[in-house]
Amino acid sequence: MIFAATESYAMLIDDFTYDFSLQADQCGSGYDSIMGTGDMIGGMSYLVLATASDLCQDGSTAAVDVSGNLFSYVSDEGMNASLRITWAQCWTTAEYDQEGNMIHPQGCDYSSLGGINLTENSADSIRIRVMSGGDSMAVTVYSDADHCSTAMLNVPDVTSPADFYLPFNSFTPAIDCPAGLADFTNVGAISLAFMMGGGRNIVIDRIETAVFEPPTPPNAEEQIEDTQEFFDDAVSSGELTGTGPTSTAAAGKLNAIENMLEQAEYLIDNGFIEEACNQLNAIYKKTDGKAKPKDFVTGAAAEDLAEKILALMDSLGCE
Repeated sequence: MIFAATESYAMLIDDFTYDFSLQADQCGSGYDSIMGTGDMIGGMSYLVLATASDLCQDGSTAAVDVSGNLFSYVSDEGMNASLRITWAQCWTTAEYDQEGNMIHPQGCDYSSLGGINLTENSADSIRIRVMSGGDSMAVTVYSDADHCSTAMLNVPDVTSPADFYLPFNSFTPAIDCPAGLADFTNVGAISLAFMMGGGRNIVIDRIETAVFEPPTPPNAEEQIEDTQEFFDDAVSSGELTGTGPTSTAAAGKLNAIENMLEQAEYLIDNGFIEEACNQLNAIYKKTDGKAKPKDFVTGAAAEDLAEKILALMDSLGCE
């Protein structure tokens, strides 16, 4: 789901307020590193960048850069690479005690976030703000190494900031965790993965949890205001009149349409898109020129009013 960028969020996962740079230019190689430490969830992000030995051209590059509070991932068409970022306690090498006993292996502890509740503050989604570019990626949420859930996000090329939502209820079982789904109220790690491929170019501003709030589609607020102004002008000029056996009844029909338009404006302004669609559909049926149900308005501007309602419904994506 894509919508214009918004400001409120429930819990920060990462806003990339650190500096990091890594470039891969050899096929069949692997790179891992602590990408950053600080205010991100769990206090650490761990990166693994791998290049394939096949379908890969030496001399091509894949590059990760974190600077200016932005994360970017760019790769040439000839560089077949995958990238995975994990927010958890991770180690680039195994560590041993003085007796030679392993303290921890290389990799990540998928329960190290300590049971963070991603649903705090009524959050129901993970939101990724993309500044430019596009790509396909997978987000995986872990309760531990055996319990995790994943969701795919396909980001089309964007040229201005846009928020992409992954609702918690869209996550499905991950093949890495045969024991079952993650518990979003008891989270031990989170990862973001870009699958093998080349020709990548994406810039991300932040990753966070949020309450899914579909904003008003572009132009809808202007369209409803324009429709209301058109209605008022048509009534004033006499090109739109109410229907009914008496002048009182006709005036009542005009007043009803005016009130319905005002309610539609309120619903659009507050992001109640489905409700706005229902309201606009009801108005359209009272202006469409069909015998049933009977129209509330008539006159030279009636057809144009109906067309404006249809255009607004189309902008809102009404079914």
